[in-house]
Amino acid sequence: ADALAAKVTDVSGVDASEIPQCDSGETSWMAFKCILSTTRALKLLADANKNADQTTVAKTLNGSFVPTITLLQHYIKRMCGSQIIVSRTLTAYEELAYTSLIMEDKSGNLRRQAILTSLCKLCLPKWGKKRPNTQLRESNIDALWTMLWLIHSHFEIMSDEWDFIISTFDQLGAVSISSSKLSSPYT
Repeated sequence: ADALAAKVTDVSGVDASEIPQCDSGETSWMAFKCILSTTRALKLLADANKNADQTTVAKTLNGSFVPTITLLQHYIKRMCGSQIIVSRTLTAYEELAYTSLIMEDKSGNLRRQAILTSLCKLCLPKWGKKRPNTQLRESNIDALWTMLWLIHSHFEIMSDEWDFIISTFDQLGAVSISSSKLSSPYT
């Protein structure tokens, strides 16, 4: 912790005495809340500028998209047992998708593909690996619901993503529907 504090103070110019002591759980929770706030702010910014010049939204989205989707995917994969983390992360996916999909620029197609590809991978216990004993978790089903909602809401602009989506459904067909890892609301 002291070494990390020293690095932070060197980079930020903040005195070490100004950095509060906290454990890694608090730090992770704060980082998670920052990502959620980022996606919410992007959605609000996109809504506010829907009919205006979208340059500010595009610049902000282009600068934050890759790290945001990377962190969202990380949280769902690493903390799939926490229903709170999963549901809030998937809401952030929806907000990021909304912001990305209303932008009509060349990067929008790549962002749409990245979001749907990420969700497709989260729908399956092991992407690309057909194993007979693989079982779905609640987070897989919740990711599937989110992906289906996005497809339903934005089907008219889907084009290049259908191969990946169909491949996901094909792989889901090989996964056992009955799973001992699912709680009662999911069975």
